[in-house]
Order: sequence, then structure tokens, then C-alpha cells
Amino acid sequence: MCFRVEQEGEDIGALVRAIENLFGDMVLQEGLRTSPNIALTDQAIVVVRHKDLNLRNMTFGLVLSWKEKANSALGNAKGETIDQLPSFKEQFATQRCLIPVTGFYEWRMDPGEKRKTPYKVMTDDEVFCLAGLWDHWPPKQLVSFAIITTEPNELIAQLHNRMPVVLKREHYQDWLDPENHDVAALKTMLKPYPAEHMAYQAYDRHVSGPGNKEKGLIFPVGDPIRLS
Repeated sequence: MCFRVEQEGEDIGALVRAIENLFGDMVLQEGLRTSPNIALTDQAIVVVRHKDLNLRNMTFGLVLSWKEKANSALGNAKGETIDQLPSFKEQFATQRCLIPVTGFYEWRMDPGEKRKTPYKVMTDDEVFCLAGLWDHWPPKQLVSFAIITTEPNELIAQLHNRMPVVLKREHYQDWLDPENHDVAALKTMLKPYPAEHMAYQAYDRHVSGPGNKEKGLIFPVGDPIRLS
């Protein structure tokens, strides 16, 4: 599953410019910031459409609007059943979002190791977007999101039996349009991203701690791996 992502850049201005290169003009919320290690309950930068395209903060871990207590956050949603389960059906219909990232992490127990090694997964693009759902929990005005997952491609299957949906750029606008109710067309977007355009790289285990956010202490310890 995907419970850790990276939204990095030289600074927040550089990251925002890279995101705007994908979408064009956007309404920017104040308080946006980069992070090399975003975990559940952390704030992350998310793209949604409310008339205009908005780049805003949301909490990672979906808290559904009808929940009595915010004690059950959903980090991931399976793309195969997203239009059927009561937990996600309404959000899939009208509350879709994109999470622009510079990488996401998966962990694997490698031969001879006693602890899992973290691997950062990247695409050929500097910034790429994960498909997500969002909701608003009224008691505390909490706006949160979950990442949609699918079966892995050939490369990511070396790390995990699921992967986040990396949406293709040509689908961004249709995915974000809350007036788009074409379930069949939307579900065709929830496919594994082409393995030949992805790579993964071993990282120091410091990133395994969800509270470890120091950019200088999160670094690779191996070369990028691609399909041979």
C-alpha cells in the first residue's frame, strides 16, 4: 500500500512552479510547504477543482463526513471497488483529487537483512500525480484525503503487491471535474502506470520513522533500479 509520500523541491516556490507547469494557473492556499516524508495524519499538498483549480493543504488519511469521531482515517482506497463500497462511492462520484508528489515509499525485506529497506519510487517526471479522494469532516473543519491503489506493474511488484494509481497527464482535467460522472471512463484511468517509465531506489532507514522530516538526513543508499 502507499502510506508515505514525498513532496520536495529546492523550496516551496520551486515545487509550486513545477506543479503549475502541469496544470497552469491555480489558486494557492497560504501555508503550503515541502516535505521529504509525509505520513498518515500529516498535511500534504493536494489539487482539487472548485470552479478554479486549487492547490491546498489536506490531511493525509480520509475521515468521512458522516463519521461521529475522527478516530478512523483511511489512507488508501482500492480502485477496483471504489465505485461500489459505501465508504468511497459518494467521494468517487464528486470529490476526486490529485496528490502531486516527487516520490512515494515502499518497504521490502531484502536477503540477509533483519529490517525492511525503504525504497523511494519515482517516475520519469520531476512531479507526478497520484489519484485520490477527499472529504470534509464538519466537527473540526477537517479536510482530508486518501490515495487510490491498484495492482502493481512489473517493476513495483518487486516491492509490493499494490501500488498507488499514478494518473496520466491527459486524464488530469477529467479526473478533477466534479461534474464528470462517467464511472466507466473514470475507472479506466485507475490502471498501473507503465513500468518502463518508473524506477526505485534504496534509501537510508531514517526515512522509516514517520516523524523524521529532516531533509538532510533522508538520502539514497543505492542506485536507481529499472526494468532490465
